[in-house]
Amino acid sequence: MEQVFQLMLAGVGLIISYVVWHSSARTARAQYHQSMQAAWNVYNQAALASKENLEVAEWLFSWNEKPPAASSAMQRRYLAFMSINAIQAAFHGMMDGVMSASYADRNFEQLLPPLVWKDEIFQLTQYRGYDRRFALLCAELRKYLEDPEGSDPKTKKKFKSYSLPPIDGRLSLPDETTRGKQQK
Repeated sequence: MEQVFQLMLAGVGLIISYVVWHSSARTARAQYHQSMQAAWNVYNQAALASKENLEVAEWLFSWNEKPPAASSAMQRRYLAFMSINAIQAAFHGMMDGVMSASYADRNFEQLLPPLVWKDEIFQLTQYRGYDRRFALLCAELRKYLEDPEGSDPKTKKKFKSYSLPPIDGRLSLPDETTRGKQQK
């Protein structure tokens, strides 16, 4: 009887150890993602600090021999990086189980569509080092925004609350009367 009790106690100890380890590993992943996002945003802030920094930052990750002249397109790109990084942080928080899915979904629903609708910014999500799963989410969302009715049923279900209709070729946010209502 005593041996059975000791075995049960040892089993409970193993389960508790596993739960603690699993939880701490999840937290470590989330902290790592957060620190990487913060590091990239420091880089982006430095790039945006001056015209010269912007030119050098653009040159560092290009194949050009000389830095290009600073432009508003470069400024948009580095501000877009900062915005995408924040949304990707929410994505990782949700994937790592340290952020509620409902909070992350609100980020995706309200902030991601206007970004991926813009060709220039959408290309960044696909070709500038973002997590493959996040890039896939952006690509699925972009495809859905371009043709909601032509999307497969799984995609429609996933993005049904993202109903942001194109008006005059531009994406517009829903007004207060339609916000939060699911469109049929």
